[in-house]
Amino acid sequence: MTKILMTLLLLLANVCMDAQVVFSESFEGTAFPPVGWTLVPSSASSAYLGKWQKNTRITPMIRSGHASALSSTADDATRCDVFLYTPTIPAHAGWIKVSCWVKLRTTASQARDTFAISYQPNIAGSRPVVMKTISSWTSRDWIHVEFKYKIRVISPFKIAFRNVIAVSPARPDYSFALDDIKIEFL
Repeated sequence: MTKILMTLLLLLANVCMDAQVVFSESFEGTAFPPVGWTLVPSSASSAYLGKWQKNTRITPMIRSGHASALSSTADDATRCDVFLYTPTIPAHAGWIKVSCWVKLRTTASQARDTFAISYQPNIAGSRPVVMKTISSWTSRDWIHVEFKYKIRVISPFKIAFRNVIAVSPARPDYSFALDDIKIEFL
């Protein structure tokens, strides 16, 4: 009887400890950015908003399904400096887990740039706070990024994804693909 009771208690504890998935996104829908997502340039210019786009053609840059989000320097290294914001996430105090897959594609022999994931409080005038950066990697394979972050502000917030490229006139083409995003409350 004690073993049965202990087994039931362990099962109940396991169910209670499961994370609550806030949302997931794999960019398979027809709209881009997806409904509720926004593109915000880091500078005053809105001319760069097209540098995050839905990718359905470059298959090595799609991890699963038929699409991914793609940020590219293409013709101008400054034009990829745009935040891709998630929809507003409900107020939460405590731990969140952010997971996604990213992939670098470049014509350079070595990549030295950064892909940043930021927390953005939904407060007028607030700036994004970097939670995680992925930089200076040379792998051309998909990289699974998963980390936990403690939210201290009890207000709605957003998560921002950003391809940060240093400006240089002789930069080769850098592209970052983003796929299979999941955000959970722990």
